[in-house]
Amino acid sequence: MFHSDSAFATLTSQTLTHEQKLMNLAKEAENAFDVLDIPPRTRHFFETGAINDLFEGHAPYRPRYILPDYGAFVRQGSAFLRLPPPQDLDELLFSLMTLYRHVPSITNFPVYLGNLDTLIDPFLDGWSDEEARRKLRLFLNYLDRTITDSFCHANLGPAATRAGRLLLEVLSEVQNTVPNFTLKYDPEVTPDAFAEAAIRCSLACSNPALCSHPANRDTFDDYGVSSCYNILPIRGGAYTLTRVTLTRLVDDARGVEHFVEELLPECLRLTTDYMNERIRFLVAGQKLSRIFDFIDEVPAVYLFDEFDAIGAQRGMENEVGEQRRILNTFLQLLERDSSDSFIIAATNAIDSIDKAMFRRFDDVIEYRLPDSGQRIHLLREYLYAAKELDYSMAAPLFEGMSHAEIKMVCSDIFKESLLNDVPMNIELVKMVVDKRNQLCREIS
Repeated sequence: MFHSDSAFATLTSQTLTHEQKLMNLAKEAENAFDVLDIPPRTRHFFETGAINDLFEGHAPYRPRYILPDYGAFVRQGSAFLRLPPPQDLDELLFSLMTLYRHVPSITNFPVYLGNLDTLIDPFLDGWSDEEARRKLRLFLNYLDRTITDSFCHANLGPAATRAGRLLLEVLSEVQNTVPNFTLKYDPEVTPDAFAEAAIRCSLACSNPALCSHPANRDTFDDYGVSSCYNILPIRGGAYTLTRVTLTRLVDDARGVEHFVEELLPECLRLTTDYMNERIRFLVAGQKLSRIFDFIDEVPAVYLFDEFDAIGAQRGMENEVGEQRRILNTFLQLLERDSSDSFIIAATNAIDSIDKAMFRRFDDVIEYRLPDSGQRIHLLREYLYAAKELDYSMAAPLFEGMSHAEIKMVCSDIFKESLLNDVPMNIELVKMVVDKRNQLCREIS
């Protein structure tokens, strides 16, 4: 929730920078929203500090960590940012600095800057070491002065490259805090001289750290080291990093047995439920938005079948928070739709559909179960070969069935007739219908 005291403290702080004030105030605005379905017991653990979301906030609109494929960006450029593939070192560094400002994360800055040596090395041709160091110095200083979070990481290795050597030299010189560097060390690939240079640099400025490349590549073929030295897949990341603070949880314990057997399992379960709630909120809303983007771009007829799964009434006894949010998102997207597409929703549970949904559609067409005359018509169509069948006598046997059910039963009658070489008469129809009804009773 929004806290005016902490917001005022941010406004009047003499130690926070302008950028830090903006981030803190943005976080206060995020926390003014209460969009997640959080049970009272979970809220209790948040209030005591037993559950800690590490400043992720109450309004999930971006994952915790994203590890972009910067290699793809270098090869393809970005149509969104109107950046063509870089052709030289200056264009590469400029393009990377631009892209970094558009990578979403909880910190509002990228947590992963790529394997910088392999990105930079192909663009060093034609530049002397002195000239390259000058450009890399400006690049690293830009990152340190504009990215306000030390959880930002860049990777090196495992192979030795000219770019890797120059980056270590510059890093040792400038001794910046951001980004943190990690050398992916592989004894079969990384030369001793390159590893020793990394260690000397680390002794000078605590960067880079070293990780075991052979161990980590078994987890992900293509990985990056980011944030708290997390190993995450490139083109992936992590939605959330919520955790339990045991020292705060112990305050609720009535003893060791209560803590181990009841309190801790409960808190862990509620923590995972909360993490899943954040993920569902992010994923469900994004998927619906992408669907409506496609509806706008590609005119067609779009059918949302089993629509009661999306459009169920708000306030129903069995409603969960996620259902309510999906419905609200769908209503908003449908309200804003101005495409040339036809959007159709179908349901067999019309009474469960939220009344607000009907106002968003131009027409509501109700298909009732077939009456006696309609059932006779359907039987004539689907049992056209039944020369001996009195359709008016057979029709009552199908009372309460839908069009689709009648078609399915008629198909079964055809099969029984062909497989057993018996005529399609009223006795066969009764037998098949009775068999189906018996099966339905057993299932229910």
